[in-house]
Amino acid sequence: MIKVFSTQADGLENPTGANPGAEIALRIQAVDLRGLFQHKVARQKFDRAGNLLEEEATLIPSLGQTNYTATALWRAGANAVPFQRFTCHYDSGWLVEQTTRPAEGRSVAFTNQAPAATIRNWPVNRGAWRQVVTRIEGQQDAATGLVPSGAGWHVFRQAQAPRELERNPFLPDRADAWAEWTLTELDSEGRRLFDSRTVYDAQGRAAVTKTTKGTSTGELAAKFAYSIVPPLHEVLRSNTVAQGSSVLPLGTGGATDFSGADFLYVFVESRPFHGEGRAVDEAIPLTTNGPLTRPTDTLSPSEEGRGEGVRSWERGSPQDC
Repeated sequence: MIKVFSTQADGLENPTGANPGAEIALRIQAVDLRGLFQHKVARQKFDRAGNLLEEEATLIPSLGQTNYTATALWRAGANAVPFQRFTCHYDSGWLVEQTTRPAEGRSVAFTNQAPAATIRNWPVNRGAWRQVVTRIEGQQDAATGLVPSGAGWHVFRQAQAPRELERNPFLPDRADAWAEWTLTELDSEGRRLFDSRTVYDAQGRAAVTKTTKGTSTGELAAKFAYSIVPPLHEVLRSNTVAQGSSVLPLGTGGATDFSGADFLYVFVESRPFHGEGRAVDEAIPLTTNGPLTRPTDTLSPSEEGRGEGVRSWERGSPQDC
C-alpha cells in the first residue's frame, strides 16, 4: 500500500452566483505513504459535476510503526496546515474561434468580452453548471513556501488565457489534441517574475514550455523545454532491415529546409532478432546534409530512460542504421 484515500460529501457555498445557493461538494484526501520521515497530503474539492474547485498540499510527520491506522492518518491530515493552495475559477464568458496564427491552425480561446456576431463562439459557465476552467490561482506560504507555517500567504502563480489548438506550433508534425496555458510567476510582493507558455497534449502532459525571462543585461530571452514521448505503435512505419548497414528514408513529408527547427528527431523501435535481446524504444537526435543552420541538441532516450544510451551524430555525416 502506497497511498490511502478518504472521501467526504458536504455543502458548498458558491459566492460567484453562477450556481446560486448551496450545492454538494466532494472532498478527497490522499496520504502518500512512501515518505520515510514525512508524508505528502493532497486535499481536493470537486463539485457535483466532477469539476475540480480547489487543491491543497501539506505534510504530516511519520506516525511511527504502531500508529498507522486509518483514523490516525485522517486526524493528522485534517489538522495539518497547508502550505500550497490552488483554486480553479470558472468565469462566465465565451469560447471564440481564432484563425490568426497559421502555425496553430484553428484555435479556441476564452474571453469575457462579448464577441462580434461574425465570430464563431460558444457561451460557457453561464448556466447552472460549471463547464470550462478559465484561470487557476496558486497561493503558498510567503516565508518558505515549503514548510507549513500558516502565515504570510501570497499568490505565487497564475494560470490564465487557456486555448485549445488544432496544431502544436512547436511540434508541427506531431498529431494530438493540444491545450495551451500562460503561467505567470510572482514574488511575495506580487511583482511579476517571468511568464511561461505551456502546450499540453491530450493526456495533460506538458509537451513544450517556452519561458521568457530577463537577462543580466536587461534584455528578454526565451528558454524552450521539450518533452518527447513515444508515438502510438500504429503510426510508426515498418521497414525491413537486413543485417549489416541499411539506409532508411525518414519521411520528412516533403520538407527540405529545416532552418527554422530547433532540432530533428526520429523514433526507432528495434525488435530482437530470433527471440534474443529485448525491444528498445528510443528518440534519436539527428542532423541532415540539407540547409540546417543551427547545431542540434542531444536528446535522452524516451519513455522513462528506456534505451541503450544517447547517440550523438556529427553534422553532415552519413549515418547507418
